[in-house]
Amino acid sequence: MKSFGVREVKDHLSDVLSGAQDESVMVLSHGRPEAIIIGIRGTDPTTAGLAELHRRRLSRDTISGEELSARLGIDPREEAKWRREAEAEIARSRRRR
Repeated sequence: MKSFGVREVKDHLSDVLSGAQDESVMVLSHGRPEAIIIGIRGTDPTTAGLAELHRRRLSRDTISGEELSARLGIDPREEAKWRREAEAEIARSRRRR
């Protein structure tokens, strides 16, 4: 899986989307994973078609979140801190509703 910063994706979106047809692309913001872009060209755009694409992609060799973090050089303690911060923000936003 290739990874690019948000600015790179913004500046080269067409190239990123083209490349995502062959290999998923992880989008990083300040070094943190934010999104994954998966190409769907030539795929049935219905929910059933996208579900089938998802099943096929999952059947490929995959790695765990821990392995992904290790490959990206993300310290597990930092990842745990980000997760706690995200969970706290979600809890705060639910209380505001």
